Amino acid sequence: MNFPGIHNPGSIETLLNKISSIEVPKLVDEAYLRDIGFVRDVDIRLLDMLAFLGFTCEDNTPAKIWNDFIESGGNPLILGQAVLTAYEPLFKEYSDAADLESKYLMVYFTDNSDDTGQEAAYVTLTFKVLCDLAEFPEEKEELILEEHEPVDEITEEAITEIAEEVEEEEVADEIEPQVEPEIITESTPALQETEAADIPTEKKIKISICIDIDDDLEDDPDLKSKLFVLINKKLNENN
Repeated sequence: MNFPGIHNPGSIETLLNKISSIEVPKLVDEAYLRDIGFVRDVDIRLLDMLAFLGFTCEDNTPAKIWNDFIESGGNPLILGQAVLTAYEPLFKEYSDAADLESKYLMVYFTDNSDDTGQEAAYVTLTFKVLCDLAEFPEEKEELILEEHEPVDEITEEAITEIAEEVEEEEVADEIEPQVEPEIITESTPALQETEAADIPTEKKIKISICIDIDDDLEDDPDLKSKLFVLINKKLNENN
């Protein structure tokens, strides 16, 4: 598709204001543009824009929307409808195309036309200016989604952006709120009821040790006492 790319975007508003304030011409051509003040070579592109928006017919005569635009005093809603119709494939892919960032529009226009580089930038800027001058019905997004089937193709940048949003939502779903555990004290009835069954208690094992002592120690109470102190110390070290 050949999208219009106006090299002097400021001339778009000037042209539309001129159209809405003067009589409908019989023919819209280069002579007409010169008569209303557009004399530069680049202004010839304005004819392509008018044809693209449906303001002129194939024979360069004004179309019905031209008359409607004049009779309404340049109503921006009429321009908005013309933009929606002319850029229908774009709005079919991006229902919010009027508010879409320029970098995504550049990708779309590059992928769907022969325009690249600076020319694609002019095409993007022209679309943005037209959207700024136009008004769109509030229900435009719902109407477009109902009238058209969703497209399968989508730009790489948009895919990346959507994937990141989905990933963030999935991570958020996986994180469950932490519940503070209930602190059970000795006075808690539940503990008293289940203490014996659920809470293991420390088992004490009684060990008897038999030590044979020579008869010589029996005659030396002091040495015997020291021996028992030493044995008790060793046992405590292994405890």
